[in-house]
This record gives sequence, structure tokens and C-alpha cells, in this order.
Amino acid sequence: MASLKILILPISVTYIAPNSFGSCQNLERMEIAPENLVYSSVNNCIVNKSSKSIVAGCSASIIPSDGSVTGIEGSAFYGFRENFTSIEIPNSITSIKADAFVYCNNLKTTIGSGWVKASDNSDMPSDTELWKLSDDIKRK
Repeated sequence: MASLKILILPISVTYIAPNSFGSCQNLERMEIAPENLVYSSVNNCIVNKSSKSIVAGCSASIIPSDGSVTGIEGSAFYGFRENFTSIEIPNSITSIKADAFVYCNNLKTTIGSGWVKASDNSDMPSDTELWKLSDDIKRK
């Protein structure tokens, strides 16, 4: 699946497991049928409609800043090692699950200020790189 560049999921998809597309290093476009009842696709992100969380993304993903997406699930961007160097985390994102960007070793984006560990509300260093997150975090 390493050569897969375009992923179009049908209306019948009702579950996307964490790390479903982790070996798709060259994935450039992600879409799901608009009639799908569980998921939607926005800016190359697959979003769970009920939780408003990204469950899968790729190196071409742009996280919406309009409030339609508020979270990023664990392993959503798993393993985009080579061509994924930055992504903007808009203020509308209020939670990021552990390992959301695991193995995205070239990703240089940091979480910025205003984040705490979900488990104990302890402050997270603003220079923490996204790909190194091993805790669930949330906005203060």
C-alpha cells in the first residue's frame, strides 16, 4: 500500500481502526462518500461526525479551523515519515490523543502553549513536538 496516493472510501464504511493507513506513505488525498452516516471528509482528513475528531489524515491534510473538528484521535497521522514536515493545529482543536502523530519523525510542528495532560492537568511544555506526544492532551 506504500504506493497508494488516493483513498476514496465508500458509504458502507462504519469503522476505521487506528493506524488503518499507516503504511500509506505517499497518500495525498483522502475522501469518503458524502452520504456516509459515520464519517465525513474535510481537507484530506477523515472525521468522525459524532465526536468531531480526525480519525485519519495524510501529509496533505489541513485541519479545519471553523470548529467543525475539535479533536485528533490516536494514530490519526500514524507513520507519515518522509513528506510530512508541518501541520497547523488551529485553536478549534481542544484535544489530541496520545500517539496521534507517532512515527511522523520529520514533523517539526510543536504543540505551542496552553496545553495540559488530560490525565492530571499538568502543563505541557510548548516546545513538545507533536510526533513525540505519548499522553492525551487538552487545551487549558
